[in-house]
Amino acid sequence: MDFTVRLAAARLRDNPGDRMLLEDWGPGRDSCIWAFNALYWSALELWEKASGRSYEQALPGGESDARNHAAARDLICELFALWDPLDGSDALPAELYVAELGVGNGTQAKVFLDEFRALDRAHEALDQLPEDERRDTAFGYTERQLLFHQGDALITLGDHRGADDAFGQALRLYSPAEFLDRSLVTLGQARCRLQAGEPEEALRLSRDTLLGLPSQHRPGIVLRAAQSLGEAVAAKHGDFPAVRDYREVLISG
Repeated sequence: MDFTVRLAAARLRDNPGDRMLLEDWGPGRDSCIWAFNALYWSALELWEKASGRSYEQALPGGESDARNHAAARDLICELFALWDPLDGSDALPAELYVAELGVGNGTQAKVFLDEFRALDRAHEALDQLPEDERRDTAFGYTERQLLFHQGDALITLGDHRGADDAFGQALRLYSPAEFLDRSLVTLGQARCRLQAGEPEEALRLSRDTLLGLPSQHRPGIVLRAAQSLGEAVAAKHGDFPAVRDYREVLISG
Protein backbone atom coordinates (compact mmCIF):
# COMPACT_ATOMS: atom_id res chain seq x y z
CA MET A 1 0.00 0.00 0.00
CA ASP A 2 1.23 3.49 -0.81
CA PHE A 3 2.81 5.17 2.24
CA THR A 4 0.58 8.26 1.96
CA VAL A 5 -2.53 6.07 1.99
CA ARG A 6 -1.25 4.13 5.01
CA LEU A 7 -0.50 7.37 6.86
CA ALA A 8 -3.97 8.76 6.13
CA ALA A 9 -5.57 5.50 7.31
CA ALA A 10 -3.53 5.61 10.53
CA ARG A 11 -4.77 9.14 11.30
CA LEU A 12 -8.38 7.97 11.03
CA ARG A 13 -7.99 5.24 13.64
CA ASP A 14 -9.70 5.46 17.02
CA ASN A 15 -6.33 6.23 18.59
CA PRO A 16 -4.33 8.19 16.00
CA GLY A 17 -1.47 8.48 18.51
CA ASP A 18 -0.61 4.80 18.03
CA ARG A 19 2.60 4.08 16.20
CA MET A 20 2.44 3.23 12.52
CA LEU A 21 5.09 0.80 11.36
CA LEU A 22 6.62 1.98 8.11
CA GLU A 23 7.84 -1.45 7.08
CA ASP A 24 8.71 -4.90 8.36
CA TRP A 25 11.87 -5.58 10.36
CA GLY A 26 14.93 -6.02 8.15
CA PRO A 27 18.48 -4.87 7.42
CA GLY A 28 18.96 -1.12 7.71
CA ARG A 29 20.46 -0.91 4.23
CA ASP A 30 17.16 -2.16 2.76
CA SER A 31 14.93 0.26 4.71
CA CYS A 32 12.91 3.18 3.38
CA ILE A 33 14.76 5.49 5.80
CA TRP A 34 18.08 4.44 4.28
CA ALA A 35 16.67 5.03 0.79
CA PHE A 36 15.40 8.47 1.83
CA ASN A 37 18.79 9.43 3.28
CA ALA A 38 20.57 8.25 0.14
CA LEU A 39 18.27 10.37 -2.03
CA TYR A 40 18.55 13.35 0.33
CA TRP A 41 22.33 13.44 0.38
CA SER A 42 22.72 12.72 -3.33
CA ALA A 43 20.52 15.73 -4.16
CA LEU A 44 21.91 18.04 -1.45
CA GLU A 45 24.62 19.61 -3.64
CA LEU A 46 22.05 20.51 -6.29
CA TRP A 47 19.81 22.08 -3.64
CA GLU A 48 22.69 24.13 -2.22
CA LYS A 49 23.59 25.42 -5.68
CA ALA A 50 19.97 26.29 -6.45
CA SER A 51 19.30 28.02 -3.12
CA GLY A 52 22.69 29.65 -2.69
CA ARG A 53 22.85 28.40 0.91
CA SER A 54 24.80 25.62 2.56
CA TYR A 55 22.99 22.78 4.31
CA GLU A 56 23.75 24.03 7.82
CA GLN A 57 22.91 27.66 7.00
CA ALA A 58 19.36 26.52 6.23
CA LEU A 59 18.93 24.85 9.62
CA PRO A 60 17.43 26.62 12.69
CA GLY A 61 20.37 28.27 14.42
CA GLY A 62 22.60 27.61 11.41
CA GLU A 63 24.06 24.45 12.93
CA SER A 64 23.36 20.74 12.68
CA ASP A 65 22.14 19.03 15.87
CA ALA A 66 24.78 16.41 15.20
CA ARG A 67 27.48 18.96 16.07
CA ASN A 68 25.43 20.94 18.59
CA HIS A 69 26.75 20.23 22.08
CA ALA A 70 23.55 21.42 23.78
CA ALA A 71 21.41 19.10 21.64
CA ALA A 72 23.75 16.19 22.37
CA ARG A 73 23.59 17.01 26.10
CA ASP A 74 19.77 16.99 26.07
CA LEU A 75 19.74 13.60 24.33
CA ILE A 76 22.21 12.14 26.83
CA CYS A 77 20.09 13.39 29.74
CA GLU A 78 17.18 11.48 28.23
CA LEU A 79 19.38 8.37 28.04
CA PHE A 80 20.43 8.80 31.68
CA ALA A 81 16.76 9.07 32.63
CA LEU A 82 16.22 5.67 30.98
CA TRP A 83 19.40 4.03 32.24
CA ASP A 84 19.33 5.13 35.90
CA PRO A 85 16.33 2.94 36.83
CA LEU A 86 17.94 0.01 34.99
CA ASP A 87 21.18 0.57 36.85
CA GLY A 88 19.31 0.71 40.16
CA SER A 89 17.83 -2.73 39.49
CA ASP A 90 21.10 -4.23 38.15
CA ALA A 91 19.53 -4.53 34.69
CA LEU A 92 21.95 -2.23 32.85
CA PRO A 93 24.45 -4.09 30.61
CA ALA A 94 28.12 -3.80 31.53
CA GLU A 95 28.90 -2.34 28.09
CA LEU A 96 26.89 0.00 25.86
CA TYR A 97 27.72 0.81 22.25
CA VAL A 98 27.29 4.04 20.28
CA ALA A 99 27.07 3.85 16.50
CA GLU A 100 27.11 6.77 14.07
CA LEU A 101 24.76 6.10 11.16
CA GLY A 102 24.67 8.03 7.92
CA VAL A 103 27.11 10.34 6.19
CA GLY A 104 29.86 11.66 8.43
CA ASN A 105 33.52 11.57 9.38
CA GLY A 106 33.20 10.75 13.07
CA THR A 107 32.72 14.36 14.20
CA GLN A 108 29.13 13.73 15.25
CA ALA A 109 30.09 10.70 17.34
CA LYS A 110 32.91 12.69 18.96
CA VAL A 111 30.52 15.47 20.06
CA PHE A 112 28.18 12.87 21.55
CA LEU A 113 30.95 10.98 23.33
CA ASP A 114 32.60 14.16 24.65
CA GLU A 115 29.31 15.29 26.19
CA PHE A 116 28.61 11.80 27.47
CA ARG A 117 31.95 11.65 29.27
CA ALA A 118 31.42 15.11 30.79
CA LEU A 119 27.95 14.27 32.10
CA ASP A 120 29.05 10.85 33.30
CA ARG A 121 31.88 12.46 35.28
CA ALA A 122 29.37 14.95 36.73
CA HIS A 123 27.09 12.08 37.70
CA GLU A 124 29.91 10.24 39.47
CA ALA A 125 31.26 13.37 41.17
CA LEU A 126 27.84 14.25 42.57
CA ASP A 127 27.40 10.73 43.92
CA GLN A 128 30.72 11.01 45.77
CA LEU A 129 30.06 14.40 47.37
CA PRO A 130 28.66 14.68 50.91
CA GLU A 131 25.06 15.90 50.96
CA ASP A 132 25.96 19.35 52.33
CA GLU A 133 28.49 19.95 49.54
CA ARG A 134 26.13 19.38 46.62
CA ARG A 135 25.70 23.05 45.77
CA ASP A 136 26.45 25.21 42.76
CA THR A 137 30.04 25.48 41.57
CA ALA A 138 31.69 27.84 39.13
CA PHE A 139 31.69 25.07 36.53
CA GLY A 140 30.13 21.69 35.98
CA TYR A 141 26.63 20.30 36.20
CA THR A 142 24.93 20.51 39.58
CA GLU A 143 22.64 17.89 41.05
CA ARG A 144 19.57 20.10 40.86
CA GLN A 145 20.21 20.89 37.19
CA LEU A 146 20.61 17.19 36.50
CA LEU A 147 17.35 16.42 38.30
CA PHE A 148 15.49 19.15 36.40
CA HIS A 149 16.67 17.87 33.01
CA GLN A 150 15.97 14.30 34.10
CA GLY A 151 12.39 15.31 34.92
CA ASP A 152 12.05 17.09 31.59
CA ALA A 153 13.34 14.03 29.74
CA LEU A 154 11.07 11.62 31.63
CA ILE A 155 7.90 13.65 31.04
CA THR A 156 8.78 13.78 27.34
CA LEU A 157 9.14 10.00 27.40
CA GLY A 158 5.75 9.60 29.07
CA ASP A 159 6.92 8.66 32.58
CA HIS A 160 5.03 11.28 34.61
CA ARG A 161 5.65 9.50 37.93
CA GLY A 162 9.41 9.41 37.46
CA ALA A 163 9.38 12.98 36.19
CA ASP A 164 7.34 14.20 39.17
CA ASP A 165 9.81 12.55 41.54
CA ALA A 166 12.79 14.17 39.79
CA PHE A 167 11.11 17.60 39.74
CA GLY A 168 10.25 17.25 43.43
CA GLN A 169 13.85 16.48 44.32
CA ALA A 170 15.07 19.40 42.21
CA LEU A 171 12.60 21.80 43.85
CA ARG A 172 13.93 20.96 47.32
CA LEU A 173 17.41 22.02 46.20
CA TYR A 174 16.38 25.52 45.06
CA SER A 175 15.94 28.31 47.59
CA PRO A 176 12.72 30.40 47.61
CA ALA A 177 14.73 33.36 46.29
CA GLU A 178 15.56 31.49 43.06
CA PHE A 179 12.19 32.28 41.55
CA LEU A 180 12.98 31.56 37.90
CA ASP A 181 14.36 28.06 38.44
CA ARG A 182 11.65 27.16 40.94
CA SER A 183 8.97 28.40 38.53
CA LEU A 184 10.29 26.24 35.69
CA VAL A 185 10.43 23.20 37.97
CA THR A 186 6.86 23.80 39.16
CA LEU A 187 5.66 24.19 35.58
CA GLY A 188 7.30 20.84 34.93
CA GLN A 189 5.23 19.41 37.76
CA ALA A 190 2.13 20.88 36.11
CA ARG A 191 2.99 18.95 32.94
CA CYS A 192 3.13 15.81 35.09
CA ARG A 193 -0.38 16.52 36.39
CA LEU A 194 -1.64 16.89 32.82
CA GLN A 195 -0.05 13.62 31.76
CA ALA A 196 -1.53 11.94 34.83
CA GLY A 197 -5.03 12.90 33.63
CA GLU A 198 -5.53 15.85 35.99
CA PRO A 199 -5.98 18.83 33.64
CA GLU A 200 -7.62 21.15 36.18
CA GLU A 201 -4.86 20.52 38.72
CA ALA A 202 -2.27 21.15 35.99
CA LEU A 203 -3.88 24.51 35.18
CA ARG A 204 -4.17 25.44 38.87
CA LEU A 205 -0.51 24.66 39.55
CA SER A 206 0.64 26.62 36.50
CA ARG A 207 -1.66 29.58 37.29
CA ASP A 208 -0.52 29.75 40.92
CA THR A 209 3.10 29.61 39.79
CA LEU A 210 2.60 32.50 37.40
CA LEU A 211 0.61 34.65 39.83
CA GLY A 212 3.16 33.96 42.55
CA LEU A 213 5.76 35.85 40.54
CA PRO A 214 5.93 39.66 40.59
CA SER A 215 5.12 41.02 37.13
CA GLN A 216 8.72 42.21 36.67
CA HIS A 217 9.93 38.66 37.33
CA ARG A 218 7.95 36.89 34.63
CA PRO A 219 10.49 36.27 31.87
CA GLY A 220 9.49 35.06 28.44
CA ILE A 221 10.61 31.49 29.08
CA VAL A 222 8.12 31.18 31.99
CA LEU A 223 5.27 32.82 30.05
CA ARG A 224 5.88 30.57 27.05
CA ALA A 225 5.90 27.47 29.24
CA ALA A 226 2.64 28.53 30.90
CA GLN A 227 1.03 29.27 27.54
CA SER A 228 2.22 25.95 26.13
CA LEU A 229 0.65 24.11 29.06
CA GLY A 230 -2.72 25.80 28.47
CA GLU A 231 -2.59 24.89 24.78
CA ALA A 232 -1.73 21.27 25.63
CA VAL A 233 -4.67 21.02 28.05
CA ALA A 234 -7.09 22.49 25.50
CA ALA A 235 -5.81 20.19 22.74
CA LYS A 236 -6.26 17.10 24.91
CA HIS A 237 -9.41 17.94 26.92
CA GLY A 238 -11.19 20.64 24.95
CA ASP A 239 -12.05 24.25 25.66
CA PHE A 240 -13.72 23.77 29.06
CA PRO A 241 -14.30 26.63 31.56
CA ALA A 242 -11.03 26.16 33.46
CA VAL A 243 -9.10 26.57 30.20
CA ARG A 244 -10.92 29.82 29.41
CA ASP A 245 -10.28 31.14 32.93
CA TYR A 246 -6.62 30.20 32.55
CA ARG A 247 -6.35 32.15 29.30
CA GLU A 248 -7.81 35.19 31.04
CA VAL A 249 -5.11 34.95 33.71
CA LEU A 250 -2.41 34.78 31.02
CA ILE A 251 -3.83 37.83 29.28
CA SER A 252 -4.51 39.95 32.35
CA GLY A 253 -1.50 38.71 34.28
